[in-house]
Amino acid sequence: MYVSVEIDADDVLRQMDTDELITEVEKRNRKTEGPSDVSVQQIFDAFYLGNEAAALALTKAYIQAITGRVLP
Repeated sequence: MYVSVEIDADDVLRQMDTDELITEVEKRNRKTEGPSDVSVQQIFDAFYLGNEAAALALTKAYIQAITGRVLP
């Protein structure tokens, strides 16, 4: 016997506070982005300003932080 349940993820997320969200992300072995981490906005700004070397370095750092793997 199977039961199908529909859950609106947006409703669930609105009901959770920041600490609960961080706890859930950590339980799933995912790294949460902290204030000292590279942000997508920093990468965008570097590309926008034409600083491709900085943009590439930021992108590399971001990908390594998100995946937990090291690029050569």
